[in-house]
Amino acid sequence: MSESVIEPRAAIYTRISIDHGDALGVARQETACRALLDTIGGTLVGIYCDNDRSAYAGTRRPAYENLLVDVANGKVDLVIAWHADRLYRRQQDLIRFVDTVEAAKAQVATVTSGLLDLTTASGRMVARVVGAVAQHEVEQQGQRIRLKHGELARLGRWGGGPRPYGYRSTGNGDLKVVPEEAAVLREIAVRVLRGDTVNNVKKDLNRRNVPAQGGGKWGDSSLRRILTSPTICGLCVRNGAVVGPANWEPILDEATTELLTLVLANGPRLDPVRSRNGLLNPWLISCGRCGANLKSRNVGRRRVYKCCGPPGSRACGHLTILGPASDDAVRAAVLDRLKTGPRLRAPGSGVDHLIAASSPVVLDARLRQLAVNRAQGRLTEDEWQAARHPLLVSLRDARAAGRAPLQRAALDRAAQRSTDLKVHWAQLRLEDQQDLVEAVVDHITVKPGGSPGGRFDPNRLLGGTTWRR
Repeated sequence: MSESVIEPRAAIYTRISIDHGDALGVARQETACRALLDTIGGTLVGIYCDNDRSAYAGTRRPAYENLLVDVANGKVDLVIAWHADRLYRRQQDLIRFVDTVEAAKAQVATVTSGLLDLTTASGRMVARVVGAVAQHEVEQQGQRIRLKHGELARLGRWGGGPRPYGYRSTGNGDLKVVPEEAAVLREIAVRVLRGDTVNNVKKDLNRRNVPAQGGGKWGDSSLRRILTSPTICGLCVRNGAVVGPANWEPILDEATTELLTLVLANGPRLDPVRSRNGLLNPWLISCGRCGANLKSRNVGRRRVYKCCGPPGSRACGHLTILGPASDDAVRAAVLDRLKTGPRLRAPGSGVDHLIAASSPVVLDARLRQLAVNRAQGRLTEDEWQAARHPLLVSLRDARAAGRAPLQRAALDRAAQRSTDLKVHWAQLRLEDQQDLVEAVVDHITVKPGGSPGGRFDPNRLLGGTTWRR
C-alpha cells in the first residue's frame, strides 16, 4: 500500500512599487504564480498582496508582515513569488526573511528564478547575491532619477511624483492648473491672512466635503505644507531649495506665499482679550510711562487698571489707576459727549484690514518675528523699538477697523433709544458698553502719578483722552 503524499500549503506573494490605479501589475504576477503552483503542486492557502508599495524605501508592507507571521506559525510551507526581489530588496530584509523561512523549514519558489533552497549554505548564498543585485539596481535607478529631476528643475519643469494640490500633470514636465482646486487654495489663503486659524479652515473644508489631495480629509500639517509650498507660486524646488522660476502658471503670487509663511511660522495670532470686569479694554488704554496696555486687575481689595505684561515685554509695571473710579469718569464723559457734543460718527474703515499685508494677523506675525530677531541678537534694542512702534500703531488701527461695525451698531442703538441715555446705558451688556465707549473714545493715555490706595485724580485719565471726531 503506497503512502499518501502531503501537498505543501502554499502562499502567493505579489508586490509592485508604483501602481497607476488599475492593479494590473500584481494581477499579472498572481496569474504567473498560480501557473507555477500548478506545476509544483500544492494547496493554495492565501494570497498576500502589497500593491503600490516599495520594498526598498522601508515602507511598511502589511501583507508581507502577515506572510512572515503565517510562515513562522507553520501555516505556510511554500512561498511563491514572481521574483525574489518582490520579497526583499534590502539586505536587512533578506536576513529576516531567511531566518523566518529557515526556522519554519519552508520552501521558496519564484517564477523567474526557480526554487530557492534557504536551508542550505549554497541556497542562502544565491539569495544574498540576488538581493545584492536587486539593491544595486535600485540604487542605480535612484541615482538616475535624481539626476533627471535635478535637470528638469533647472529647466523650470515638473520632476514627477505625486501631483501638487491645485495642479494636474500633463506629462513631459508640464503642470496645468485645476480651477476648482486653485479656487480652494485662494480661499484658504485669504481666510488665513484675514486671521482665521488653520484648524478652523480645516474643519470648515471637511464639513463642506471639499476633498484634499488624494480625495481624503484635510489635516493641519498638509494644509500648512500646501500653503507654504513654492510650487503654488510658480517656483521649482529641488532638495528643499528653490532652483528658479517654473514654466507653470502660479496660483498665488510670491508676496502672498511669503506672508503665509510668515504667519504660519509664528504660530497662532494672539488677539488682546476683552476686559471682563472693567469698562476699558486693554487696547484702548495705555501707560503714560512706557506705552504698554493697561489691564483690569485686582490688587488687594481694589480693582485697578495696571501696566503689566509677560517677562521680556516693554511693560514697566509701575503705573496703576483706580478701576471703578476710572470707569465712572469715562462713562460720564462719554454720555455727556453723546448728549451735548456734535453729531458723532463711528470710525470708518481706516486701514483696509482685509488687505493681506496690513491685516492684523500679518502685522501681529511681523511683531512676533521682530521679537524673535531681538531675542536672538539680530537686532539691537534701538533697532527693535524703531521697527516695532509703527507696526504697533498699524496693528491698533487695523484691529480698530475690524471692530468698527460693532461700534457703528452701538451708536445706532444709542441714537434710536426711547429712554434717557443713562437708562439706556444701564440696560446694555458690558460688551455693548465697551463698544459704545470705543465709538466715542479713540485712545486714553494715563498720566503717571498716584498709587493703588491713593486718591483718584480724573485728570490723569481724561487729560490723556483722545476723542473721535
